[in-house]
Amino acid sequence: MVKIAILGCGEIGEQILRNLRESDKDSEIWITRRNSKKGHEIAEKYSAAYNESNVKAIENADVIFLCLRPADMYDVLNEIKPHVEGSQTIISTAASISIEYIKRFFNGPVTRYIPSPLITENGGVAIVSGDGIPGYLKPFMSKWSSKMHVVDENDMELFTILTSSGSAFISTALVNVLDRLPVSDKRLPKELILDVIDATAESLRKKSIDECRDVMKFCSTPDGITAEGIRVLSDEKTKNMLADVVLSSLAKSKNMKKEYEK
Repeated sequence: MVKIAILGCGEIGEQILRNLRESDKDSEIWITRRNSKKGHEIAEKYSAAYNESNVKAIENADVIFLCLRPADMYDVLNEIKPHVEGSQTIISTAASISIEYIKRFFNGPVTRYIPSPLITENGGVAIVSGDGIPGYLKPFMSKWSSKMHVVDENDMELFTILTSSGSAFISTALVNVLDRLPVSDKRLPKELILDVIDATAESLRKKSIDECRDVMKFCSTPDGITAEGIRVLSDEKTKNMLADVVLSSLAKSKNMKKEYEK
């Protein structure tokens, strides 16, 4: 029987636990969480076992999920370091904590896995880097997201922002637009915007970057209403603001990495 440990079973850890139990009824799963009352409740809900000790939870585990905040990584890694065997696979969901850093503590395989936010009921988009997912878990994890991309570890922070943070950015932009529209009932405009996003995304997926740029010209006429909107979006101030959404988050991620990779 395969044993899996989930250290720090908060929102992401519970998401992983739920996904595991939906696709695998037999594995032995141990979880830890600071709030023992909540930990026991989650364990009972998903037929897992709770332990207050990280060291006890990983004992004889084949796979160890580190679902921890970046600020907690050093203490937990240092705590379990003497008890992790080279054959055990480490899978980290922590943002801004590199595989190189985690491997200072362990000699075995290390993978970073950034799942989709909890709000994406269709599974959303997940990214993976490092030594890969164990063969046992591949059939299960491939079902957890509608799309899963293997990326270079060097690009992991940027791609984390584009995927995991992307849902929040898109939701913010949508709400900001809807808040300012001169209609009292926002339901139909919301549906129209999302339908256009879906249809456009499907079309752009098949096009090159240059072809995506051509869409701007194709969909507008000189001095027309679409051209006016493109003019605003193409203004240097607006372009910089939109780029800064990603670049500011990336800078924050790099600062967190410096702070927490002690």
